[in-house]
Amino acid sequence: MKNILLVDDDMLLRLVVMTSIGLTFKDCKVLSANSGKEAIDILNSEQVDFVLTDLFMQGMDGFQLIEYINTNHPEIPVAAMSGDGGAATRERLYALGISKFLEKPFNLKELHTTISELPGIGKSATAISFIAA
Repeated sequence: MKNILLVDDDMLLRLVVMTSIGLTFKDCKVLSANSGKEAIDILNSEQVDFVLTDLFMQGMDGFQLIEYINTNHPEIPVAAMSGDGGAATRERLYALGISKFLEKPFNLKELHTTISELPGIGKSATAISFIAA
């Protein structure tokens, strides 16, 4: 079982993404955090195989979380999501070594493709194609 850590301060988005991943990837468990600090607590207490984080959150933002993961858990791939997909944001993210950037709103099929490319997960026959905002 692969553990995916979803970090976003938007509870509705977390619910939609968690449900979609749960329905699509039977061998994945979604751990949820509403802040960077909560994500760090989970990273330090659970096995995490992939992190999907929002960038702009209260307190510790997604950029700071990615820096923490790079330093303390460099083996964990990270994807970021945000409504701000400008060139400066993308340049900063790719300099941090993220594996994927999803611009909100994104089609969950794009997220499913990102997850299915992770080692040990593979592709799923289930197709869900609604939009996460």
